[in-house]
Amino acid sequence: MGALAVIVTLWIATHPRLSGALQGITAAVVGVIANLSIWLALNVWFAAVERNAIGLWVPDPSTINLTAIAVSALAGALFLWRKMDLLPVLALKGAAGIVASYVSPGI
Repeated sequence: MGALAVIVTLWIATHPRLSGALQGITAAVVGVIANLSIWLALNVWFAAVERNAIGLWVPDPSTINLTAIAVSALAGALFLWRKMDLLPVLALKGAAGIVASYVSPGI
């Protein structure tokens, strides 16, 4: 199956119109993923998030969840600086979340 993907990719690369369309689709997918990432982060880190007059998501700073931000920062540090794989980071992040829920039960 991987060889077929390579052949199709190389074939598309030789056709400029298809290559341009593929780049447009890739840009759209990246935009959707970025939008979902921002939306998810805002809704995890803040208890109240609303849209303003121009349609942007604006969090209520008084509802910040510092524990969630700390656990997210831990995951980011493990990914970027320790170069850990996804599954061990998810396990450590889950364990950190469970410990945090016992330490501060209000989260």
